[in-house]
Amino acid sequence: MNFKLHKLYTIPKAYIIYYFYQFFRLSFNITLSKKLPHKNFKKDKPYILYDALFDNPLHWWKISIFKSYYDKNYNSIGIISNRNSFFSKITVKIFNFNKIYKIEKKNNKDFKKETFDIVKKIKNKYDIMDINFPFNFPSYHVYDYILKKERLGTINDKNFAILDKYVEETLYYLYELNNFFLKYNIKYAVVSHKIGLQASVLSWMSIYHNKPVRMINHYNGHISILKLNNKDDFLASIDDCFNYNEIKKLNEYYKNILNQKGIEYLNKIRSGQEGEIQRFGAYKVNPFFKDKNDFLTSINYGESKKKLL
Repeated sequence: MNFKLHKLYTIPKAYIIYYFYQFFRLSFNITLSKKLPHKNFKKDKPYILYDALFDNPLHWWKISIFKSYYDKNYNSIGIISNRNSFFSKITVKIFNFNKIYKIEKKNNKDFKKETFDIVKKIKNKYDIMDINFPFNFPSYHVYDYILKKERLGTINDKNFAILDKYVEETLYYLYELNNFFLKYNIKYAVVSHKIGLQASVLSWMSIYHNKPVRMINHYNGHISILKLNNKDDFLASIDDCFNYNEIKKLNEYYKNILNQKGIEYLNKIRSGQEGEIQRFGAYKVNPFFKDKNDFLTSINYGESKKKLL
């Protein structure tokens, strides 16, 4: 099947599947609402900030667990933006947050001027990663965000026209969330990610204001909870694997177990049974490619070409 024809087929199909799954959301919302405590404001108590920007059932479920625990001693505030879909806003309402704060992007002449001053200094892609954003926000997050949103492998002078909107968007989130943390007494921030523009700015600004972050995510088939207490934690790798110093402390028995697990995992990735290929069901019933070899043939793969895992 031609790739363009495949795209014309899959995009409408994705929308149909999306709206079909909203029926399951209704059941999910009802189940979740029964497990959540009623709204009860606690005078003179700080807020727990909950990231309600990420619309994912696993994330909502983990938020409900954290909220049920923290609601015993703290108030709650959910943060959304104008990107939240109609359906996700319905899910947000069932959490009975004491407050809901909406990041609503607005036109601002000051942002446009600051954006112009930043972009005019950019001569190559490396300058993007050296941008001095307010509050020392790491600019590589913006670079990564642009690549993902624009589906680019790199950024060159042909793409510089798109920089304005992303730099301005970054400035807006930084200043908006700075004002947020100045306004509200936050104890902890519970977030889904520290990547992606909204999530990374939210996590960074929380740490900037000395508010510890609890990042709840799903890695390698299990729930992962990471404590981000300072900027070093934020800048560290997010993979939940052992680092070199931790591995050195293990005895040979556990080292051998990790080694064997690693071999098994890599073999599954190579065969398409694990990783992103498996997640998106590339080889499921009626797939676009019959198997891995069919895919390799379609891209004219040969032994003389470089291999990438």
